[in-house]
Amino acid sequence: MHRLTLAKRAALTFICTLLLACSPAPEFHFADGSGGRLEDYRGKYLLINYWAEWCKPCLKEIPELNEFAHTYADKAAIVAINWDGIRGDKLVEQAEQLNIEFDVVVEDISGLLGQKKPEVLPTTFILDSEGKLVKTLVGPQDLDSLKKAVGF
Repeated sequence: MHRLTLAKRAALTFICTLLLACSPAPEFHFADGSGGRLEDYRGKYLLINYWAEWCKPCLKEIPELNEFAHTYADKAAIVAINWDGIRGDKLVEQAEQLNIEFDVVVEDISGLLGQKKPEVLPTTFILDSEGKLVKTLVGPQDLDSLKKAVGF
């Protein structure tokens, strides 16, 4: 059996880490057709909110999320992900009807966070300014609970 020496193993680990760090960041797409990356939000908190049109608590929290997004735009951003996976014009139409005033992402990006798609709605993942998942909020949120969750 061939065994790697400690030095070779360390070198191989370093090379793999370097390749991962230098590879392009995974992209996702917004409902308006533009693209983004999680890295685009570095320096701000990022709240990733899962919602569905049939989810009454989701509908209740949308105005609170809008207010948070507007009030703290210099420190935080919110992106919405439709739990049902709706795309295209239907997604844009639903977001407009529900008055979602922040970015809507087409695909589920929970995998980019190393998480599974939430089973309970609404769910909000909170990433810190370095892009690290720091909290998961389950259930409807209001402005105060969102401020507390990010420490504002």
